[in-house]
Order: sequence, then C-alpha cells, then structure tokens
Amino acid sequence: MADRLQLQIRHPDHGLTERERQLIVCLVQRICVHHLQRRCDRSVHIRPANVDSIHLLVNQVIEVDPSLGEDERSEILGALADDLNHTLALCDIRGENIVRVQLA
Repeated sequence: MADRLQLQIRHPDHGLTERERQLIVCLVQRICVHHLQRRCDRSVHIRPANVDSIHLLVNQVIEVDPSLGEDERSEILGALADDLNHTLALCDIRGENIVRVQLA
C-alpha cells in the first residue's frame, strides 16, 4: 500500500522561481528519505513528487512495507509530517496543510 503526503508550500514574502520550486521538491524528498530510513528498518520506496506548480502543492508518494500495521504507519507518517514542517520552518519556508491520502 502506498501513502501520498500532500504538502502546500508558501514562502512568506514572494512567489518562488522555478528553480526554487525544484529545490523545495528535492528538499521534501530528502527529508522523507532521511526520516523513513531512520525510523524504518523495512523497505521503503519514495517515488518522485508530482507538483502542482500554480499552488505549489507537492504530492509525495511513499510506499512502506505492507506488513506494517495501520497504527505504526500512522505514527511514522505523523512524525514525518512534523519533521517536514520543522525542517522547512528552519529554511523560512512555511508548509501548510500536510494531508495524508491512502492509495490502494
């Protein structure tokens, strides 16, 4: 089973250039990889993010070992959302409305 995290990104002062958008998508992906490797000793696959560039909505798809229970998945992904918000805030980037969407 795969989960998709939807994360809307805002910069406090101005719009983002295409290069800045690409860097943010890369940063989000790196945070996900680092967090999940630290938390899980099971196989994890992260697909390249799909980005709605108008609203800068980053759709990051994460596939975790299907043997994990729903409680464990929720705990890991909740901590990942906190980690994303904290790291982006350190970069003066505001992440809003991190939403977890389960995919079949």
